[in-house]
Amino acid sequence: MEKLISALLEFYIPLIVAVVYKLFYKPPDRTSRDLSKLVLYFFLPILLFNSVSGKNLLDLAGTFIIMIAASALTITVSLVSALILFKGDLEIVLPSFYVNAAYLPLPIAMSLWGEASIHLIGFYVLFNATTGNLLAPFLLGRDIKEGVKRIVRYPPLYGITLGFLCSLMGFRLPPYLAEPLYTTGSLAPPLALVVIGLQTEKTGNLLDGSVMKLSVIRFFISPLATYLALPFIVSPESLAFKVALLESFMPPAVTNVILANEFLEKSDRIVRIVLETTIISTLFIPAFLLLMK
Repeated sequence: MEKLISALLEFYIPLIVAVVYKLFYKPPDRTSRDLSKLVLYFFLPILLFNSVSGKNLLDLAGTFIIMIAASALTITVSLVSALILFKGDLEIVLPSFYVNAAYLPLPIAMSLWGEASIHLIGFYVLFNATTGNLLAPFLLGRDIKEGVKRIVRYPPLYGITLGFLCSLMGFRLPPYLAEPLYTTGSLAPPLALVVIGLQTEKTGNLLDGSVMKLSVIRFFISPLATYLALPFIVSPESLAFKVALLESFMPPAVTNVILANEFLEKSDRIVRIVLETTIISTLFIPAFLLLMK
């Protein structure tokens, strides 16, 4: 029970602090954007590098395949469900499967399972983000070549790749370098929650049709499919299964907003949907933690 309470506090305290800070001090929008870039370009790649480097390559290969399969499963189920529920409204199809696979699950996984879960999240993020960035231009009415360019500029990809290479060559960082890198990378989970808290806004009707349909996909259809199908390739008792289940009900990624701003004339609809489904998702976090306990 103490570990459960600790996990809840580690999740909500940074989130609430950021919300309160924004409410009283009203920082400019660029504050959350700049902090988000710090997490994406520096802290998260370092965290993923630390989680992959120095591990047994055969173990990494096995978990890599499992997490890629889990990510592919939820993407496929979510994509098909969205095409049916939204009847070809491609603009809303994107946030149905491009999820917040790092910022929200990282602090939860760290508090529940420790460092052993981080590289699993990294593998899941890798496939989900790659698919989301590749398909985003097409779904938002642009050339798919734009998606390839975005993947090349995706920093976590390089953190994982460099960690893989170190494991392949049997290279280990000396302690005087490994320890400060570990400390730096560990800043990613709480800072990610701060970013989410700073991005909260006053919302409209949470019972809006689009929000409710997307919530059904993200918080019911996707986790149910994972729960039923994934045991065919990995034991439900394994850490990989638990991390995949956690990832399966994550809300849409904030990156959807960035993509909408880049490719659409008006992004208000996606902004609202991402923010409101993120708020709804926080109601599911305690239930998930109880389930995992």
